Amino acid sequence: MISYRLLFGSILTFLLSGYASGQWISESVPVTENLNSIDLTNENTGWIVGDNGTMLYRQMDTWLKYQNITGEDLNSVCLLSQTDGWTVGTNGTILRFNGIGWEQFPSPTKNELFSVSFRDAGHGIASGARGTLLLYENGTWRQIKNKIRGNIYAVADMKTTAMAVGGLECLSVPVMILSGESEKKLVSAFDPGFIEIKSLSVPDNKNIWATGSYGTVFHYDGSTWSKTELGKEIPTLNSVFFADDNHGIAVGYSGAVLTYSPAGWSKEESFHDVKLNDAAIFGSKYYAVGDNGTVISKEIEKNEAVPVNDSEKMLLISSYPNPSRDYLKINIPQDLDSRSGVISVSNLNGKIVFKESFTSLTGGQDFPINTSNLRKGLYLVNITSEGISASGKFIIR
Repeated sequence: MISYRLLFGSILTFLLSGYASGQWISESVPVTENLNSIDLTNENTGWIVGDNGTMLYRQMDTWLKYQNITGEDLNSVCLLSQTDGWTVGTNGTILRFNGIGWEQFPSPTKNELFSVSFRDAGHGIASGARGTLLLYENGTWRQIKNKIRGNIYAVADMKTTAMAVGGLECLSVPVMILSGESEKKLVSAFDPGFIEIKSLSVPDNKNIWATGSYGTVFHYDGSTWSKTELGKEIPTLNSVFFADDNHGIAVGYSGAVLTYSPAGWSKEESFHDVKLNDAAIFGSKYYAVGDNGTVISKEIEKNEAVPVNDSEKMLLISSYPNPSRDYLKINIPQDLDSRSGVISVSNLNGKIVFKESFTSLTGGQDFPINTSNLRKGLYLVNITSEGISASGKFIIR
């Protein structure tokens, strides 16, 4: 006679083994606030922002909470590198990451900002409620006048194309191109009708994707815009992200997740029913973030992984003794030899407890730090240099 307990155990093992391979999993985060945007510079380094000024940063395989800089809701984050980034939110809030920490940045508006995008360190766009459009040049933000009455939910500032999309109930807002040199202006490129476009992704100027209300997906192939027929009932899609022409993801209400491959779009089971607000792809991992502190991720097959730009290296820092009491020696990685850089130490709240700049580091050198005045706990050490970032952990007991 077959043992039902044995049979059930076998089935459970089979199901769990299948779930562990290529399925969406929940990542542990120390917050329950709604999370609105995610961006990464490599598989182990990135930021998530959300309501009430929530900011999380990824340290190796762990998401940690950063100290609150503002109480405003943060809606979008854009990272140019491991040492340069921006985030925007309600009441015109703009914060900048300088490689060591986040700081308030002057804003020319009090309107809510929904999206921020940079094509390089000196040129960026932000957009928001009631047609708000900001341009970053020469170290300052300025507002661009336009006649748009609806919300501009998303912008994409690429080297060859700058675009904006939006919408408002019972109001049609076109897909727009930002043209002109000194006096920028919005030019209509496509009329989506009364569809609110929530998100935009531009892998290149001949391959553009936009998503929005009623599960709508629009695509531009270099000559014409068309609506993509998904063949299934899909809720409103809040975010679309393409790492390249063949790897894409869209997420939205009720835990909706769609992924794109050369075979087209496919709907996936995320095992969540919360509203998902943003998504990203880096290397072998897909990410999505949403309400109630939701962060989910999925590993993909290595032969399907997205090629990444490794112009920025992420190095590991070793230190001893670890755990430490009165002093710590940080070993400078060889890759940082003869480079300028900044060494900083922060606690788990993101507060910088030590920082020092150098014009020339020595690879292999042990750099001593007095830790006698630090409280017990886990600390993070970072060394930032142009194009290279190094990090590690140590414990004070």
